[in-house]
Parts: sequence; C-alpha cells; structure tokens
Amino acid sequence: MPIRTEELVKAAITQRLVETEVVDRLRVECRRSRSDLVSALLFQTRLPLSAVYRAAASERGLPYVDLANVVPDTGLLKGMPEPLIRRRLILPVSEGDGKVLVATSDPDDHGAFETVSRVLNRPTQLGLSDSKSLEGAISRSFS
Repeated sequence: MPIRTEELVKAAITQRLVETEVVDRLRVECRRSRSDLVSALLFQTRLPLSAVYRAAASERGLPYVDLANVVPDTGLLKGMPEPLIRRRLILPVSEGDGKVLVATSDPDDHGAFETVSRVLNRPTQLGLSDSKSLEGAISRSFS
C-alpha cells in the first residue's frame, strides 16, 4: 500500500507546495463527491505526483528516487525474483556505500526491505518514489 493520503497532503503543506486553505476546501469537496484528495490536489495545483512524493521523502528524511532519470542496475534485478518486485512494488536501483538503494512507494513495508536485504545478501537503503513511476520502471525493467 502506498504512503497514506494524509501524510502526502501534510508533506505538501509543510514543504509549501500548497496552502492549508486550499487543502481544507478540497477536503470538503472530496468528501461530498467521494473523490480522492491527492488527485484533486494535483489537479487543482497542477503539481506532478512526483512533487508530492518528493515532499514526503524530504519530511521522512529519505532520498527521492526519480525513476524517470534512473536506470536500475541489471545485476541487482537478476538477483531478485520478479514476482516479489511486482507484488511488493519495490525496485532495487543501485548499490553504493555497501547498501542497495531500493525504491518504493510504501516506506512502511519493512518486510519487503528485509526480504530484499536477505535475497541480495546486502543491507538496503530505502528511497521513496511515486507508485506510477515505480510501476512504469518495473515494467520497463522486465520487458
């Protein structure tokens, strides 16, 4: 499950991507229409989803992994079962300082990171990425 909506919205406010008043108004509209607050926020402000995830990464003290500009290390991918990567939406991206950078949209899925660490026999460093970019990068990596 990707990062929670409220955490994304709070990060957008804290990082000054959007005003609190705008979020409050959108929250009321979304309750009435039973629509997604993040989607409404992105539409209203014309922000890309990656900007909100970048803000959330900053709030958590995590690196943001821009998968549009990063090509995952094929050696790391060969060591990972594709079904695990697709099911858990995790992508080992690169290795540095003795750790494997793992992109995810769910930074609270500790079991997935422990599994990656165990399978690759290396410690992992968590990096945050938005789920759409992550799904695209996984598809490109295994096509």
